[in-house]
Amino acid sequence: MNFIEVLSPESVETNVSLNNKTEIIEYLVKLASKTGKVIDSNVVINDVMEREKILSTGIGKGIALPHAKTKGISDFVASLITLKNPIDFDSLDSEPVSICVMLLGLEGQVGTNLKLLSKLSKIINVDEQRNAIIFAKSADDICNLLKKFEE
Repeated sequence: MNFIEVLSPESVETNVSLNNKTEIIEYLVKLASKTGKVIDSNVVINDVMEREKILSTGIGKGIALPHAKTKGISDFVASLITLKNPIDFDSLDSEPVSICVMLLGLEGQVGTNLKLLSKLSKIINVDEQRNAIIFAKSADDICNLLKKFEE
């Protein structure tokens, strides 16, 4: 399974204005819900927040990858936002984030969860690719970029 298979343009937004980590997570869940794959938003938000308590998913270089295995979804789903202004996300490098990508996986499918996170990390850890996503003007542009980068 490729990352672009779980991310659809309806769950992507650019230039979003939010204030903090909690707002980011709630917004990403709301976007993921547009796909129809989120069964219970409250369960998903709780699972993602519990995962954040273990270790921040602000991985550095302006990137946050909040994720969780959850019963609150019917199938793998992702959402992505670029932020108008970088926001503190308790990142490992203490830098604010500009790109936030949420991956929600099914419980019992650890292998697929890890493969998708790995593929996504490889894409956005490349400076040129990350910058292309940050400066993309639309959800379609971002999805097209990710599809190209994944090939």
